[in-house]
Amino acid sequence: GLNSPFDVVKEELFNLTPRRVQQIVYEAGVAAGIPRVGTKKIHPHHFRHSHCVAWVRANPTMEGLRKLQQRVGHASIATTAHYLQFAFEEQREEVEKVLGELTQTTLLPETEKKMGVEV
Repeated sequence: GLNSPFDVVKEELFNLTPRRVQQIVYEAGVAAGIPRVGTKKIHPHHFRHSHCVAWVRANPTMEGLRKLQQRVGHASIATTAHYLQFAFEEQREEVEKVLGELTQTTLLPETEKKMGVEV
């Protein structure tokens, strides 16, 4: 049974299915006039992506990339390095330095090709 009004709120908040969360985010996107991001419907994962892009823009260093890797739980730094492509143009030199370090230590040739890094 419910013991307080807060139990009702708790029940409503914490019994959301993943599909319902997707639906809520999509409805909010439609209401805000952004039902799509590129070719994809707005989705909760866009929050994670936006966070990663903002982090890389603010921390375009190898140390920043490693911290982001830990923060978002990527097993491979190459997965996290994907977000480097979104860094500001004026940070290109720092990004190229990080990409150079990655290329020398961790990336496989096929990953380098996908990222446009010359071997």
